[in-house]
Amino acid sequence: MDYLALLSETEQKKLLVNFSLMTDSSIFLLNENKELIFSIQAHNAQEKDNKSEIDIVDRDDANKGKGSISFSPNQKDCQRLLKDLYEQKVPFSCSYGHNYSLAGEPLIFHNNFLGVLLFAYPTSSTSIFTSQMKFLRQYLKNLFVCHYEMDNLSEEVVYNYEEFSLLTEISQLLGGILEESKICQIVIEKIQKTIPAKSIAVLLKEEKEDYFYLVAAKGLKAKRLIPEKINTQQGICGWITKIDQSILINTGQDFTSRNLKLIELIATQVGFSLGNIRLSKEREEILLGILDSLVATIEAKDPYSSGHSKRVSYYTQALCENLNLSEEVKKELVISALLHDIGKIGVPEDVLLKPGKLTPEEWKIIKNHPKRGLMIVKNINSFHNVITGIYSHHERYDGEGYPDNLKGEEIPLAGRIIAIADTFDALTTKRPYRKAFTVTQAFSIMAKNQGTQFDPHLLDIFLSCVKKGKIKKIN
Repeated sequence: MDYLALLSETEQKKLLVNFSLMTDSSIFLLNENKELIFSIQAHNAQEKDNKSEIDIVDRDDANKGKGSISFSPNQKDCQRLLKDLYEQKVPFSCSYGHNYSLAGEPLIFHNNFLGVLLFAYPTSSTSIFTSQMKFLRQYLKNLFVCHYEMDNLSEEVVYNYEEFSLLTEISQLLGGILEESKICQIVIEKIQKTIPAKSIAVLLKEEKEDYFYLVAAKGLKAKRLIPEKINTQQGICGWITKIDQSILINTGQDFTSRNLKLIELIATQVGFSLGNIRLSKEREEILLGILDSLVATIEAKDPYSSGHSKRVSYYTQALCENLNLSEEVKKELVISALLHDIGKIGVPEDVLLKPGKLTPEEWKIIKNHPKRGLMIVKNINSFHNVITGIYSHHERYDGEGYPDNLKGEEIPLAGRIIAIADTFDALTTKRPYRKAFTVTQAFSIMAKNQGTQFDPHLLDIFLSCVKKGKIKKIN
């Protein structure tokens, strides 16, 4: 902040003019380079800036009482006083005969030398000058302190706003991300825009083992790459782990305690996001365990269907990889495919394993398994988004399917995709009543039902992927 500029403002100049009138003094403001900023002459208390002509009355004439006292910092007496002021930076005053005196007040704030105020006043006014000078000195001190605090407060407000904006932005960016490396990379980029860090690395602790591993980094040279594994008891990482708090180490980079505080806030925010990811993974592992148990329950009833649910899930996933779907939707479709026959748990074994043709009543029982599947999974919160595939995978594109006779794109995407995967595996797998068809034979059968049983666009993609080897027949 330019503190001398404060003295050039109207209110401060008025104060100095009044001071000049009361003490009959001339006032000169000079900066740290001895350059004149402005002056106020005693004989008319008129302000002049450094471009104005400065009235000069020879000291001898002044001593003889000719006119009012008017000085310039160029005069010899002033130059001597200024030399002492700028070298020693302490207040000076001296008298030159009975007619006038000079006084110099160094302007110092927070150990920074700003410049000087030089006064020339009648010696006869020394008493009033000295008393008024005490008030002026205190006023200047208060003025500088006040503006310094206001300036710092403004900086603090701006910094806090920027800090809040950064944390809000990071929070919004991390909200829907479930990948550790992506989260850490975003955070690194945001930190580098805010803090003067040449290089940043994010390390996470392995959950089941005692070491840190590198997740993301920026600005690290090849020869200084962080090892893949770092012992939690060694080095800076070990130190931080032991004392359980942030530290600021002097490495030659211009980091401050404020920077450290911001990083702590960001680290806390990232910690929550990473914690949520790990909780999500734990829930997913539990979910997959439940799925394996459910699938095993289905396949235990029908030896011929062993592996069918997992194969349908594989074909579904492979087809999804060639569609423009989000990762979340892909995951839901794969789970839905894995559980598509869960409703067969309620089908009697004599019906499920019957080698011959089913009676109308038995066929009715079989056709009810999508509804049973829905009833089984609908109360499991984690399975809400997979219900449509379970319920609609026997619908037909021409509207002749079951359970609701949906037609075309009325059938949910999950149902249309699983229908293709389910039929392909059923055709290429041995059944109690027939041998397995070859892939070529399965293609021919499915192609004949394109647009009737199957979504024509999805079937084209599936068959093309199998022909190109993107989807492989598995046993």
